[in-house]
Amino acid sequence: MFKRILAPTMVGFLLAAGMTEATAAPQPPTLASGEEFEAAIAEGRYDDALGMLDAIQAHPNFRSAQPQMRATVLLLRGGLLVELQRREEAIEAFREAALANPEASEAWFSLLELVGLDLDHTAMARVLTEAVQRSPRLREEIVDDYVYFIAQSEEVPDDVAFELRAALFDYGWRARHDDGIWFRHLNDLMERDDDQRALAVVREIESPSGQARLLAARRYDGLREAAGLTEPDFTALTLEDLERDRAAAAETGAPLSTRLDLSTTLMDLGHYEEVLAVTEAGLASLESDDASEDWSTQTWLMNYRSRALMELGRHDEALLEQQRAAGRLENGGRNISQTINLGWTYLRLGRSEEAMTAVAGMVAGDDISAYGVMQAVQVRACAAHALGDTTTVEASMAHLSGNWDDAPGAYLEALACVGDIDGMAELTIRRLGDPDHVDQALADLHDYLEPGVQTEHDRRVRAALIEMRSRDDVIAARDAVGRQLTLPTRGSQF
Repeated sequence: MFKRILAPTMVGFLLAAGMTEATAAPQPPTLASGEEFEAAIAEGRYDDALGMLDAIQAHPNFRSAQPQMRATVLLLRGGLLVELQRREEAIEAFREAALANPEASEAWFSLLELVGLDLDHTAMARVLTEAVQRSPRLREEIVDDYVYFIAQSEEVPDDVAFELRAALFDYGWRARHDDGIWFRHLNDLMERDDDQRALAVVREIESPSGQARLLAARRYDGLREAAGLTEPDFTALTLEDLERDRAAAAETGAPLSTRLDLSTTLMDLGHYEEVLAVTEAGLASLESDDASEDWSTQTWLMNYRSRALMELGRHDEALLEQQRAAGRLENGGRNISQTINLGWTYLRLGRSEEAMTAVAGMVAGDDISAYGVMQAVQVRACAAHALGDTTTVEASMAHLSGNWDDAPGAYLEALACVGDIDGMAELTIRRLGDPDHVDQALADLHDYLEPGVQTEHDRRVRAALIEMRSRDDVIAARDAVGRQLTLPTRGSQF
């Protein structure tokens, strides 16, 4: 973003857009044609260029100038200050540019990028909150995944996260898959006894999974009744969702991410052959830049293709596709997610030694999240159990037990691998009593579509899950906080 601001075409555009407004009196002096300014930038004389902007900004009429002109000067100033490594001043310049002309989305994005260099999620959340409140243009242009990342970050304090989610909802930001954000906001509002705003959030939750979550948890019953919601037809809702995804992916010039969305929906519905067709089309021309969004999307298309092949019983092809996904870089480094998925694929195929090798060395560190570590340790625990390596099993289960809330599903499935039904029941009852985990615990107890072709590992884990779900203590804990649903999609095991 910073380099783009000072690129010749961008400088020319900004000057044309902002400086032409200087003809209305009274105005500060302009950069005339801008040729001297552009030359200074082209020659790397950033101090000289900054001096020209300083002269304009120092003029007594600068603060009364047209907003677009002031934003132009401040945006260019921020870009120059970045080049001169005067970061704090650059942050202030971008902030002033954004406030001078809230529609200048370049200023907001530059500010977000500069603040984000330290990966300070709290600072990023605060800037994003202000940007969402002030700039309709930014709300339309910002990448949804960026919003999800910041709004869902566990590093952001609760009060700051609440303000961000409130801004996103109240100022009209909406995205295709935003239910996770809205449920966190809904729960915050309920804790604050803000029923009116909570009701508004409930009315915005329309996805099949969101509707299921509202119906499954008894704590939402009052809001559902107030909103006039009846029990949904989940089959109809799911098919409508599928048709929306199909239409989005079929649009001319549709981004590759729409094929990934469609693949996800198709997998959930068990339409495995169509998953193969959609992913094959998305992989027809492979992206060459491993830092691009399409590269990452194609990697995940490979993952979905592998999973569909597994469910069709085409195991050799599935393994080759997952190996291909795991072998692709992720932002210049190892691909954590797909390597773990490769380990899981080996595990499902009964190739336990290779599963252990795949996830070897995956421990807490800068390039792997706590959730990722839990997934890797789950694979390690299951593989070690199959190999009779009790020492590794005990160490792995100790980690999973001590950090269960980082990834409860990983711990639950590891317990299923080793056949600890009592441990599975204890964990499930604990999750049902925890406000942060109850919704997913309920989701894990619903009735879903039968899976596709199952391996021996799959059958063993599934049998353990079914046995745990049928226990009287689990049923009683479930019914105290929610209800079991029958849904036309696949469960979380696969």
